[in-house]
Amino acid sequence: MKFSVKDYGAVGNGAVKDTEAIQKAIAACSAAGGGEVVFDNGCYISGTLELLDGVTLFLEKGAVLKASSDLKDFINLPLPSCDVGERIGFIYAIGKRDIGFAGEGIMDFSSEAFFTDERMPFPGQQDPLTPEQAVEATLAIKPRMNQPVCIHDSENVRFVDVRMINSPCWTVSMVNCHHVIVDRVTVDNSLLVPNSDGLGFSASADVTVSNCHISCADDCLTFCGTQQATVTNCVLRSRSTAIRIGYIEDDTRDVAISNIVIHDCNRAIILQGSEDSRIYNVLIQNVILHTRLFQGAWWGSAEPLTLLATENGEIRNVMMTNVRAE
Repeated sequence: MKFSVKDYGAVGNGAVKDTEAIQKAIAACSAAGGGEVVFDNGCYISGTLELLDGVTLFLEKGAVLKASSDLKDFINLPLPSCDVGERIGFIYAIGKRDIGFAGEGIMDFSSEAFFTDERMPFPGQQDPLTPEQAVEATLAIKPRMNQPVCIHDSENVRFVDVRMINSPCWTVSMVNCHHVIVDRVTVDNSLLVPNSDGLGFSASADVTVSNCHISCADDCLTFCGTQQATVTNCVLRSRSTAIRIGYIEDDTRDVAISNIVIHDCNRAIILQGSEDSRIYNVLIQNVILHTRLFQGAWWGSAEPLTLLATENGEIRNVMMTNVRAE
């Protein structure tokens, strides 16, 4: 079944806030057993939205779902705080089934509203940045919406064809999710916005990422405490790390990465088994890596491949074949 947001009062003129109308359409769709909440041609401004069971947000070509530029339009999610503080969310789902995002439209997370044009200095640096350094240095952060798409404890999640742009922080954060498919998705964030990760999977299982183009200032793809994950046929660019596997105090296993091009990265691939983190059974094959050192307070030093096991961390059974790094 299809539920047009305009049938529930959405205007889509890029000025009126359509939060209430969109949430009504989501509720009606879920109550009817699920289906598609449809956005046709237009720009829909919204604050926080909760995705409910059975609902796919379908953005037709020409449709833009745009996060409000007013921080007051977003709520603190009922989830523990994280590396970037209290979770302030745009679209979220907790404990839901059969949810997704589809269509050829755009999800615009309005990063321009949460940063200034000032460039942040390097940690510990006393002197002002040189003009050459400032070109690649991070923008200064204002209070921001930091969870554009946040999905926890959910099952059967789909992202298909959607383009996500201008994230002010982690674009998609998924924790304890199972049966996840991401296919033909584009993430295109500013290369000056710190923490603007692409897709992050924590404590999740059965994850497939394919045919994606991801360009962002922080990690493109992260797999921390995640099992049974595959990544194939993707092009990645990052001011930090293209692919991160493992972090701290988690177990990550059975990850296969193939047919990937990584370019313009400050660090291409890292396996990090530190602080009681364990990584088992990783296959990396048919990968082309181009790294370079960026000026600014970014993470990494142009390393193409890093395996790091410290502080009771462990890495076992890693195979790399047909990897070319420059």
